[in-house]
Amino acid sequence: MQSPSGAPFRAAAREAGFTIVELVLVVAIIAVLAAVAAPRFLAMGAMSADLYQSEVLAALRYAQRLAVASGCGVQVQMTASSYTLTQQTGCAGAAWTQAVVDPSTNAASYARSAPPGVTLSATVNPLRFDPLGRATNSAGAASDATIGVGARTISVVGESGYAQAS
Repeated sequence: MQSPSGAPFRAAAREAGFTIVELVLVVAIIAVLAAVAAPRFLAMGAMSADLYQSEVLAALRYAQRLAVASGCGVQVQMTASSYTLTQQTGCAGAAWTQAVVDPSTNAASYARSAPPGVTLSATVNPLRFDPLGRATNSAGAASDATIGVGARTISVVGESGYAQAS
C-alpha cells in the first residue's frame, strides 16, 4: 500500500519515545556534570570567606574615604568574628565613640559579623584612618597593616591608606 505522496507505508509504525541508548547517554552526561559541579556547590565555606574578604575590603576603603571627606578620623575595630567602624566625636583628640552610618542599609552603625568558620585578625588593631587618609595605629603613627580573613589577606599601606586584597 502507498501513501498519497507515493511513499510506501511501513508495516509497523515506530512509537514515540526515547531509545535505551539515548536514556543511558543522558544519564551519563548528568552524572559527569554532577561530579564536576557538586564540589563547587558544597564548598560554600570558601565562597563565604571570599565574600567576607570583599566586604572587609570595602569597609576599609569606605573608612579611609570617610576620614578624608569628613576631616575626622575613622577607626576600624576588629575582633575574631566581627568588625565595627566608629568615628571621632568632635574630631581631633576626641574619643572614638561616634557610630559610622552604614551606607548600604542606612543603619545607625556600620558593623558586620563574620560567617561561620571564618575568623578575622589584624596586625594593627584598631586600625585608624586620619583626615589625610593614612592608616595609623592607636598612637597615631602611620603603619602598614595586614588583615587576615580566614586564609585570605588584605594589605593596607600606612602612608597612603590604600587597601588591597593579596
